[in-house]
Amino acid sequence: MTIDARLEEFDVYKAETIGDGYMIASGLPSRNDEKHVTEIAKLAIDLLATIETVLIPHIHNEKVSLRLGFNTGPVEAGVIGSKMPRYCIFGDTVNTASRMASTGLPARIHMTESSAAKLMFIISERGAEGKDIIRTFWLNGVSTKPGANGAAYARPSVEENPLVSSKVTLVSVKELPIFTEGILLK
Repeated sequence: MTIDARLEEFDVYKAETIGDGYMIASGLPSRNDEKHVTEIAKLAIDLLATIETVLIPHIHNEKVSLRLGFNTGPVEAGVIGSKMPRYCIFGDTVNTASRMASTGLPARIHMTESSAAKLMFIISERGAEGKDIIRTFWLNGVSTKPGANGAAYARPSVEENPLVSSKVTLVSVKELPIFTEGILLK
């Protein structure tokens, strides 16, 4: 199992990998209407469930653990570079998503209020975070009924002392920037 293989099952785009961290987005480079938040949430739950089955071959009985965080909002995007051009996304939405991953806990999905407000999933409030003090939430699972509080899909168990904690930053994108002849209009 690889994270890249799991990405194929969802409407997401791997924006970049740095060391053991991934940045994954939905809603770009191809728009997907209002599905972006749900796609990211379903991917996050899937990654936690899948990673629980992965053992580290040379260290018996140890599992890999992920810290996942996401945010929803507008981003700046474009092709950067001339020698090795690549599609990049950046902006406050990306920075906040990264902060959700870095301040989260292993085997948990940490998200902003803007993401939580758009989901019909099982969530619980974590509290206020960061220098700008924003309300944050845990994504706990998928509900079979809109607005239901019971756990229809329980999240994977939380590891007490995970051996590895890779950071996965997930970004759901509502608005893409508009460019004309290389000039940012919006």
